[in-house]
Amino acid sequence: MEHISLINEFATDTIEGLSSNNKFLSSKYFYDYNGSRIFQDIMRMPEYYLTDCELEIFETQKQHILDELNTNNGGFQLIELGAGDGLKTKILLKHFLEKEVNFKYSPIDISKDAVVQLVDGIRKEYPQLKVKGLIGDYFNLISQIQPNGYSKKIVLFLGS
Repeated sequence: MEHISLINEFATDTIEGLSSNNKFLSSKYFYDYNGSRIFQDIMRMPEYYLTDCELEIFETQKQHILDELNTNNGGFQLIELGAGDGLKTKILLKHFLEKEVNFKYSPIDISKDAVVQLVDGIRKEYPQLKVKGLIGDYFNLISQIQPNGYSKKIVLFLGS
């Protein structure tokens, strides 16, 4: 049933974009297996300075970020929109685990391959981390995420 819903959404989005005066297609449809790989390659290019800036911010500010996120020590659910390969977020995940923070990670991406690879990699690298990946349009999925015992949801939307 989910597959039919995605086909209907794609059809609706395509008709809307191609019926517009200024034709367009949503960029979310670029992120199939090949599109995700191409974007990951672009992110690693020296000319794409945004990734390096974000990595530096996370590396130098990870404790400050944790202090702001975990204000009541009740734990939290970390939800990442457009998670991709999770390169930047892994800095935070590792730090949070080292500090024994009670949290769950929920990466969301439209690319099934990206989510499967990210979740599999995290489960191997950090087996103690509670992680549940979600595949699809994050505008549709975010409302379905329940706190599941955590005092708050933290939503990351990284990149340009």
